Parts: sequence; C-alpha cells; structure tokens
Amino acid sequence: MFGSTLITSIYKRSFHTSTMSLLKTIGSTFVSSILDKPTYKDVTVNKNDVEERHYDAAKWVSTKVEGINYKQATSTGFRRLFNYITGTNEKGNIANKMNISFIEYEERHYEACRWVSTRVSAMEHSNGTGTGFWKLFNYIQGENEKEMKIDMTAPVSTKVEPGAGPNCESTFTVSFYIPPGHQENPPKPTNPDVFIENRPEMTVFVQKFGGFANDESWIENARILTEKLEGKQKFETGYWYTAGYNSPFQLVGRTNEVWFVKSSS
Repeated sequence: MFGSTLITSIYKRSFHTSTMSLLKTIGSTFVSSILDKPTYKDVTVNKNDVEERHYDAAKWVSTKVEGINYKQATSTGFRRLFNYITGTNEKGNIANKMNISFIEYEERHYEACRWVSTRVSAMEHSNGTGTGFWKLFNYIQGENEKEMKIDMTAPVSTKVEPGAGPNCESTFTVSFYIPPGHQENPPKPTNPDVFIENRPEMTVFVQKFGGFANDESWIENARILTEKLEGKQKFETGYWYTAGYNSPFQLVGRTNEVWFVKSSS
C-alpha cells in the first residue's frame, strides 16, 4: 500500500464527558457498549450471511494520511482524531476541564557523561542493535584492558542516523551507560569496534511506549513524536535515539522510548 491515501474517520455525535473520563481512566480501552454508533436501517441478510445496510447522511470527523502502510496510517489517523474528541478543537481542551492528566511528551535533560558504544551499519534497527548489543555485552563481561566485569545498566541507547534512501543502510550507534563507579576512568575496550563515548549534555523530547519494540513500532513512535513537536519545538532532524530499558525475558511492564534532541538554534 506504499503511496496510498487513507482517510480515517470517527462518527461525530454528542460529546459524553462520562464516557471520555472512563476511556482516559482505563487507558483508552474501548468498550463497544458505551460508544455511540451511526444508525442504519433496512438490513437484509443474503444466503451467504452478508448484511446489506443503509446509512443515513451524518457528520464524521476525519483526517487524511498519505504515503504509509495501512497499520501506520490508521494509528496516526486515530491519534489525531482522539486528540480532537479529547479537546483539541475550537471549544477548548475538555480533558483539562475534567482534571485529567494527559502528557503528550516528556522533555528531559541529561548531563554530560560517558557511554561505551559501537557503530553498526544495517538496513534495519533490529539487526543493527542486535549486533551492537553483543559487542557491548562482551565489553562489560571482560573484553577490556583490565579484563573487568562491569554491571549492566539501562537504557540501551541507540543513535539512529537514517540512510540516504530506502535501499541504503542506516548507521546505528549502540551504547551502554557506564556506571558511576567507572565514569572517571572506564577500562579501555580491546575490541577495535568498541569505543568510549564522551556524550555531551543534551535535552531530549521523549515519546514512551510499551510492549516488545520492533522496527515498525520504533518508526511509528518517531512519526508520532514528530507530529507532536512540529511547529511547537525545534529538534535535530538528521538523527534520533531509541532507548530500551528491559531484559528480553521481561514479558510485562516494558518501557521503550524515542528521543529527539532539542535544537539550540
């Protein structure tokens, strides 16, 4: 569906504050019995159990998304429409009037510190981070000049520098934060592909999401964060970061983040 156009719509009737409060409280888990639906009539069912329905004219609130696949387009479109029904409209932010806390994104400042890092060229995020992770894991397991084991830290940070085109490799700089006890004088890596990075202080805009992250979810959440920031904040566009906080064996309560670095200009 590359290059296709998708129009996502939500039926527009009256706004029910009790319904929206419930949806917010349970994390937007929709229960069909409490949602308004457009009415239809003259239903007939043919011998193959296919319904024929007639819908009267009605108003819907809609958005158009172009150039991405169906799953990403519906997700992007849904978020725009959900923002509309929760108050992003000319009558004001209804969610705030209901004393509901809804954080669009987080702005976070990191002090300068050292990370151990490695660069990998790959077509996909999963391949780049997978290769980089094991090089860094070997470093903390003793593949360093002091043959010293170093505690694992979180998050695993990956700087993503996109390739020049869809068929070009991207550069992934995978990094482990060096624990405070080794910040001043971390042992030198013995693998020439691994290096100590002096990362300067930076302010980042953060988009969080749960579950097991994959290439599609990283890109989708980067797209969502872009839409949230465009026209409101200045950020670097030539690269971005991903951050994963959990062991692959942790099945629930997982935390993933997309970081955009705040631009000083």
